Amino acid sequence: MTLPTVLGGLCLCFLGFETKSRALDAIGIESDRAAHLGKWVVLLALVGWVLVVENRALASIGWRLAGTPVETVWWTLGTAVALLAANVVFAPLWARLPGDDAIRDGMGEFAGLSVSEKVAISITAGVTEEPLFRGYPIERIGEVTGFPILGALVGGLAFLVGHVGDVWSPAAAARMAQPTVVLTGVYLLTGSLPVVVAAHALNDVVGLLLAERYVDST
Repeated sequence: MTLPTVLGGLCLCFLGFETKSRALDAIGIESDRAAHLGKWVVLLALVGWVLVVENRALASIGWRLAGTPVETVWWTLGTAVALLAANVVFAPLWARLPGDDAIRDGMGEFAGLSVSEKVAISITAGVTEEPLFRGYPIERIGEVTGFPILGALVGGLAFLVGHVGDVWSPAAAARMAQPTVVLTGVYLLTGSLPVVVAAHALNDVVGLLLAERYVDST
């Protein structure tokens, strides 16, 4: 694995969503549906990069089970519970810090969506974001440097920065460090993208289904 090849893959991971957004803006497409579909295009581009350019299996970026299928399910459920529990445990702390309205304002953007739309958005987030910001960076930077934790830090930071935009403020993105730490820790322990993909999606589903409560609390 050559350094230029890895750098090319990292550019695709970290700049893919922004490039997609700019391309949609350039051609005048502003629908949320197109934005979410575009995330799948970026994911497919990464899959093509790994399979064709690097000539490697998807297992090389974490697409593998965490042991047996049963163990993978338990890891997924345990991670989802840990994410939800962390939200409850740290809620009082976040409430005392500046920017407490940040997450509420962002979640309010999803309040009017149907249940199917919220589920689709959650699945899209889990499936498209975890390979780009967790699997590929951790595996490839780990291979090049010998320190997977460096890939975890770089990918985690890129994930947080990438969420700053029209929906999420910098304060809201900073609060996403909480689930990022949990998901990164689980990936480092299991090396399994399916686990963190599913847990990420489940966590988002719960959050979006409760979006109306954020609006009602304003």
